[in-house]
Amino acid sequence: MKRDKEMEWEVEELCKLGKIQPEISEEALKELWQRKPALYKSVILNAYLDEKIN
Repeated sequence: MKRDKEMEWEVEELCKLGKIQPEISEEALKELWQRKPALYKSVILNAYLDEKIN
């Protein structure tokens, strides 16, 4: 369970970094999506279901 809390702050900090230096987080996400395309599909599907994208 502790790992979940660690990931939570890591994701929050990545979001903050994305606002300050978007090129860094965009590059990291692009690499992640290339390595894990199923994860990318899940994120897109969840965003659609949450009505964040259409």
